[in-house]
Amino acid sequence: MGTKADFKALRDAIGLSQQDVADACGVRLTTVKRWERPGFPEPPEDAWRHLNDMAMRHDRMVDDMVGVVRGMADEHGAHGVVAITYYRDQSQYDEMGRDPGTFAFANAVAREVALRLADEGVPVEFRYPDDGALRTPGSRY
Repeated sequence: MGTKADFKALRDAIGLSQQDVADACGVRLTTVKRWERPGFPEPPEDAWRHLNDMAMRHDRMVDDMVGVVRGMADEHGAHGVVAITYYRDQSQYDEMGRDPGTFAFANAVAREVALRLADEGVPVEFRYPDDGALRTPGSRY
């Protein structure tokens, strides 16, 4: 557990809205807003547990996607620009038949993948699914 600011920062970093957390924790939106504001109760342990579980899921997805790109580079030699899927909105994400959840979470994963690959010198660009984004066989991402 941590501070209210830690809670908000982690929630923002992994692309979850206050409403996403409220829905997952079975509370009202105003409750989550209060958890993040001074003078109100701290986020409870179950809310932290949910946020930490989602952060671990985020990190696993990032690792998996970076591994896919590395594997493609190993298999096919040096690669050009890697096109990373980025969703315009929730309806586009849902149309693609992806994992249950929000497009914002998927986009947070995509941003972290791009940062990691860029740190390794791999050129990246974001593309919408209907604009030539990378498709990985067997992946729902």
